Amino acid sequence: MFFKVAIVILLLIVGLFYLWTELRPGGRLAPYVDSPVKQITNLWEQIWGTEKKGLTVRDLNGYEEKTPGAELFVIEGRVYNQSRFTKKFVKVRVVIFDQTHAKIFEKEATCGRVLSRGDLKRLSREVLEAGTLKPLSEGETAVASGKTTPFMVIFRDLPSRAKEFQVEIVAAPNA
Repeated sequence: MFFKVAIVILLLIVGLFYLWTELRPGGRLAPYVDSPVKQITNLWEQIWGTEKKGLTVRDLNGYEEKTPGAELFVIEGRVYNQSRFTKKFVKVRVVIFDQTHAKIFEKEATCGRVLSRGDLKRLSREVLEAGTLKPLSEGETAVASGKTTPFMVIFRDLPSRAKEFQVEIVAAPNA
């Protein structure tokens, strides 16, 4: 009896492994699964209001700032809401690339708060290591239709090979 159960479990594991490898990009079953998965993902985003359509990143600025504890590279910008809905807790991802376009660092931040250059110099070590600013109030996290919300991401002691950055919106739930 134990032998039969072990064989069934082994066959199930082998079958699942085979399916897993064939469903990955380049597998024989992947083309049949990609379209339904994308449709389900789009439907899910529409139901929960997390779609990013109608949002654009503007006024990007990257600059270096020297503080007593570290050299900072600060990226700030604004997310403009052109959708019909108020968005809340808009998140952006900032990726730093080297000269060969290889990803070096990546951070995500919730929009809503920025600091002046003077305030940057007085930041605690914990905030500098985290590299993102948390909004102080829930009101800072909401961006109405037709309005903008700022964001700031701080990278500490970047290597000299860091040459480019890219910003993308990763989440934008409806309020």
